[in-house]
Amino acid sequence: MKGTLCVYYTRSNHTKEVAEYISKKLNCELLEITDGENRDGFKGYMKSIFDIFETISFKDIPFFIAFIILSI
Repeated sequence: MKGTLCVYYTRSNHTKEVAEYISKKLNCELLEITDGENRDGFKGYMKSIFDIFETISFKDIPFFIAFIILSI
């Protein structure tokens, strides 16, 4: 597909598998976004959660709590 780029970020490579599938189906390029942090395992998962709360405002907290619960 001309002009299409599948961009993804993954902490545990599950999203990578889905992005690769989508990219293959759409016949488009694939690009992984990284932040340079080690987010492997439980410690990495908890670091990701704490990083979220450092960057959001209090009005966004209900949305992120729902997102975290749904993603567990």
